[in-house]
Amino acid sequence: MYLTELIQQSWSALRRNRMRSVLTMLGISWGVVSLVLLLAFGEGLGSGIVAAQGSLGNNVLAVHMRGGDIFFEGGSHRAYIQPPVAYYLRAVDFAVSRLGIDFVHLVFEDRTNPAVDAVEQALSARGIAYATQSASLIEDMASLVSAHHIVAGHGTFCEAAALLSPCVESYFAFRSISSQTQIPAWSQAQFEATLRAKGVRTVRIDDPAGDFIAPGTWINSEEQRQQILNFPRSSLRLMIRMPPEPAMAVSGVRNLKNKIN
Repeated sequence: MYLTELIQQSWSALRRNRMRSVLTMLGISWGVVSLVLLLAFGEGLGSGIVAAQGSLGNNVLAVHMRGGDIFFEGGSHRAYIQPPVAYYLRAVDFAVSRLGIDFVHLVFEDRTNPAVDAVEQALSARGIAYATQSASLIEDMASLVSAHHIVAGHGTFCEAAALLSPCVESYFAFRSISSQTQIPAWSQAQFEATLRAKGVRTVRIDDPAGDFIAPGTWINSEEQRQQILNFPRSSLRLMIRMPPEPAMAVSGVRNLKNKIN
């Protein structure tokens, strides 16, 4: 009886406020359609890029190093502190020993970031084969979208590539998986959750003692540039989060349903 009364009351409310009801339903419908179109566009774009140029291969590690205005005099973005050389080399060593990587593809806007030359020299000294790419924005994005393993500099460029990519398997980041540390923690967590839902392994490398350049203090000083070059590898910590197994994901959904019921 209660359910019948509830349905009757709901129907009466809809009839009394027809215009508001219609606008509400249109708003909900448009939101759902927009989300579906956005997801379809993103997946189609990523798949199209990979189909056009092919993937970089499972044995290739794509390393992105941010340059440009970050390294202009005074630093243009105080929050966009770029990782130390030790971070990139720690990621390379892990990828070589654990992921079967035997080739590194370096992607960078320009050589204003001091880490670029230092990483190249280190790879040469270790006998690790590599190639460099400093092309247009579209070409650099296409290379990252087609990568199976991405080592990200600090910024949203690699995040966009990872979300668009149909083939990414591993994503490395410094300090936090999401670069948008100024937004609420629950919102930051959505990026990593999305990657893990896609089956991506996330690897976070940080400085647990906080000895590297403090957040929000980037001014591109000579002292900070030296920290990028000389920060000790021993001060870094590597943490891996594997994507959930399909069976675990299904179990999680069932548990959620049980809780709702």
